[in-house]
Amino acid sequence: MSCERRTWITRNACGLDRLRRMTSTPPNQPAQQVGVPGAWVSHTMSHVISATTLGQIFRPFVVSLSEIPPVGTQRTSKSNGSNIDFYAELTTLALCAYRSERLLHFHWLHLGDRMMREYSGDRAVFTSVHIDSPTAVRVLLTNADARVEVINGVEVSFVRSRYTLDDLVAYAHQIHENNSTVASVEVQADIPELRAGVLPEDGGTLARVFVPSVVPDGIKVVVVEATRELPAAAEGARHVTGNGCTSGFRMNTNRISTASHCGTTWGTVNGTSVTNRSNRCVIDNRWGSASSISLTISGYGWWGGQYDPANGATVQKYGRMTGWTYGNAGNYSTSQFPGSCVVSVQRYSGGNIASIGGDSGGPYLTLEPGSPATYVPRGTHRGSSSGYIIAVPISAINAQGWYVQ
Repeated sequence: MSCERRTWITRNACGLDRLRRMTSTPPNQPAQQVGVPGAWVSHTMSHVISATTLGQIFRPFVVSLSEIPPVGTQRTSKSNGSNIDFYAELTTLALCAYRSERLLHFHWLHLGDRMMREYSGDRAVFTSVHIDSPTAVRVLLTNADARVEVINGVEVSFVRSRYTLDDLVAYAHQIHENNSTVASVEVQADIPELRAGVLPEDGGTLARVFVPSVVPDGIKVVVVEATRELPAAAEGARHVTGNGCTSGFRMNTNRISTASHCGTTWGTVNGTSVTNRSNRCVIDNRWGSASSISLTISGYGWWGGQYDPANGATVQKYGRMTGWTYGNAGNYSTSQFPGSCVVSVQRYSGGNIASIGGDSGGPYLTLEPGSPATYVPRGTHRGSSSGYIIAVPISAINAQGWYVQ
């Protein structure tokens, strides 16, 4: 394999000085992103790569994105506890020096993000963007001219779809709201298919789910077994001291966000007293006001854009209990906690993403390169369900008139 196939070939002399410079920021902050969106290097690591694993990676002289430690994980040093020794090993194993001097350059992640930025804002035609592999990205639009464009060695396929994402989400809500034993309805936009998850303990059956007449015949409805959704309920008293949850983003200039299901008592956020102001159940968000609210998150300022991640993109999550973890964005779905609203969510899996009580309301984001680096808001944390972590996508929050700003 070669650099042109988006892999990293061993270059012993590549990038050691830059890696040393990358360790200069304080630990336990979001990972520093290098080169392009999606290229991450963290300052700490939770798993120790064993000699056996190193040998397996080194033998083909290639390492994949999954071998680069994600943001927020904890690291056990094999020597003197410094980060430099580990990054030196990574340099030996997995660095590919591009003529452009970019490091860890992931074209496919960059292009997936770029396609979302360019097309997801046009809700009248947008369906989805899928990162299928290091050499293939799909863009589904209802008005697309079927074609393939090769951009930086990645095949970007434009596919004409029949339904917009908003259409599919609306149909998912119709199924959810007309079936009391349905816990969630996952949207597989590229098929298109709606996967209704039923709760057997509530008398649900896999044999039948009522499909409202508004759902077109061309959309396949599949019934699967689901487990009851668990909100990341408030515990303890740390980030949002009044309810134990996690603060998200500054919204509409003078508000700070957290999860609606956490309750109305704010207490303080980072030592600043917060007063509850408003609540929006359909996006599981509430907002409070304070004397001073910063756009900064863990030392990073807002980039200026806000849009959902592509299907398959890597996104960072912060919760006061689990800290910084990461996972891969997946399909959209519906979500309903007992006695609450049906909410549109996006599912996450993979990586080391986790959800523990107290994480609710925390931010999902990615970093844009630059000096200094800045973040792109992707959503806020809600909880977990049927093996997935679930977040309220930033597009749903924006649709209710709330924006990071």
